[in-house]
Amino acid sequence: MIDIGHDPNLPYKGYSYRKATINNKPIEQVPIVRRYIYTFTDRFNQKYIVNIEQYDLEVYIVKFHLKKDTDNKKKYQVLTGKGDVGRVLATCIKILLEEILYKNASASFGFIGINSEGEGKSNTKRFVLYQKIVSAYFSEKAFEHVFNENKSAYALLNRKNKISGLRQKVEAMFKKYYPLLEEDSGTQPPTAVVG
Repeated sequence: MIDIGHDPNLPYKGYSYRKATINNKPIEQVPIVRRYIYTFTDRFNQKYIVNIEQYDLEVYIVKFHLKKDTDNKKKYQVLTGKGDVGRVLATCIKILLEEILYKNASASFGFIGINSEGEGKSNTKRFVLYQKIVSAYFSEKAFEHVFNENKSAYALLNRKNKISGLRQKVEAMFKKYYPLLEEDSGTQPPTAVVG
């Protein structure tokens, strides 16, 4: 069992998933070391794709969307309206724990609770929900929880990661590669997109 200091009585159980592929190709000037792709199907028979992007500094960014929206530019803004987000997020967390943290005990994670259409980018509904669920799974004992409500960005910095100045380096890296974060001058490190 991986000790992340989480509550053993979690309210959500994740779905079964499968690893689809690992992609080592560079992506559009972004220093992604590797991209891991997983798939799962929810209880409504909707198929999801989970992309986990590995960056330098042992940072992994999780993104997910419905498979049917793969070619949609706004795929991360789509809401299903099925009320199953808890289990969907639990599945993404299950993948992070079983596939990433199990193999790299000092991995850190990040996401942005992207805004829905018509919603502002600050403190989005997704961000508030993700923050609540993530805090149940990852304790402050094992991960430093760093967030920027103005950008709906959240980072889980692994306390086992001994890279000097990790927080500042993560912040600088993502300000550089995620333009929606660059105008913010806060000291909390932004991260990436979760659907």
